[in-house]
Amino acid sequence: MKRIGLGLILLTATAHAVDGVAIEVDPSVELMSTIFRLAGNPEYNKFASRSAYSKRVAEHFGPHRDHAVIAKAKALRQARGVSYDAVMSLAVHLKYEGGRFVPRVPFDPRPPLLEKRWTIEDAETFVKLVNDFAKVAEFDAFWKANGPFYAAAVASMEKKIAAHDVLGWYEAYFGIKADGTARVLLGLLNGPGNYGVSFRSDATSPMEATPVIGVYQFDTEGNAVIGDDVIPMLVHEIGHAFVNPFVDRHADLLLPAARRIYPHRAKVMRQQAYATPIVMVYESIVRACTVRYITQNQGVARGGALAKHDAQRGFTWTAKLAALLERYEAGRQAYKTLDDFTPQLTEFFEYRSKKIAAAPLVISISPTNGATDVDPGTKALTIRFDQPMLDGSWSVIQSADAFPDVTGQVHYDRKLEVLTIPIRLQPDTRYRFFLNSATATGFKSKGGVPLAPVEVTFRTRK
Repeated sequence: MKRIGLGLILLTATAHAVDGVAIEVDPSVELMSTIFRLAGNPEYNKFASRSAYSKRVAEHFGPHRDHAVIAKAKALRQARGVSYDAVMSLAVHLKYEGGRFVPRVPFDPRPPLLEKRWTIEDAETFVKLVNDFAKVAEFDAFWKANGPFYAAAVASMEKKIAAHDVLGWYEAYFGIKADGTARVLLGLLNGPGNYGVSFRSDATSPMEATPVIGVYQFDTEGNAVIGDDVIPMLVHEIGHAFVNPFVDRHADLLLPAARRIYPHRAKVMRQQAYATPIVMVYESIVRACTVRYITQNQGVARGGALAKHDAQRGFTWTAKLAALLERYEAGRQAYKTLDDFTPQLTEFFEYRSKKIAAAPLVISISPTNGATDVDPGTKALTIRFDQPMLDGSWSVIQSADAFPDVTGQVHYDRKLEVLTIPIRLQPDTRYRFFLNSATATGFKSKGGVPLAPVEVTFRTRK
């Protein structure tokens, strides 16, 4: 299978290519991560992103945290939800040349893949502030001083993915040639955050897949360490370059069911910044493709573990969707491309929409899910559902965090809509557990339809 060409990519001292994929540390990614880190965005301040490098960032740029660009970043997050992938989306629409950050294409007319949380006016204003910040904070000097660190990170990633032909797999799987280029960008301040962002200069030009892979492991000398778990992340993020255009081509068939499913998963989806039904479909198919890749290349157990992980994040259908894709694989004489399999995918989502409509929902939890000042004297955990539940059946799954001591009999009320669990709590303690899981589905409606897994967390006050 022919590899994607690299003719449009400007390779720097911090970039290499493996199997047609450029691996880079990108100055726009690093500066945007720095700005939103200083602005306090939690996704850019993960504990796992702490390193000798992040300390150098804090020492160099911290004295400038009162700059207008930091205030603007805070305001954009508050007013328009500019966070997570929206930050990286703007980053991959910029290039660094001559000591300045400039748009790769004008923002007006709007680039087709610029995240919609950016208005044209906000993007143009923000880039001006970015350049002033870069000048005042001497970004160029910092960038050049950390060149060896960046090069070592690229080399680490290069070794890890050299044996994997992810692009070739997707081209064969979808039955089409990729119509663009690919750049894997390392986010050295992003911790475990990975973002499947891409760039296209206009609606008819080839797409450049630019997944940003977060780095969250560092050795004793402070160098980035790329672990084995990067492969599923890489497969996932590059998959968006194929899946998103596929879903866009067939949105009229796939979206009606997705719109019916989304309200039942809205909370957990929005917690992950999946804000619309179509994004949920992107993620659904990408996750199923990733399960198939990992199953084929690393075994059934690894693929199954991924599907269970997805189920805990609201994608309870990943395993079944991956199983459907096995039928596609077995029937490639009839299905030359994944586009030919669209009717089966449409039928799958239609079936799920009918199934999920009958699923129970958690209306409320006491103590409140996510609360940070729970009275340690609380004597009961109560869970209210939107419909009668199957009596005598529940699955409360412990995690690595603390779990309340159960002090009495678990029971439903007469209507079978409110479950009460007598508990004893400790002060200043974080509790975390799940209602149902991918394999434990004790919480069911009276009609036998299981509750989608719900993560519950709260902390007691001192």
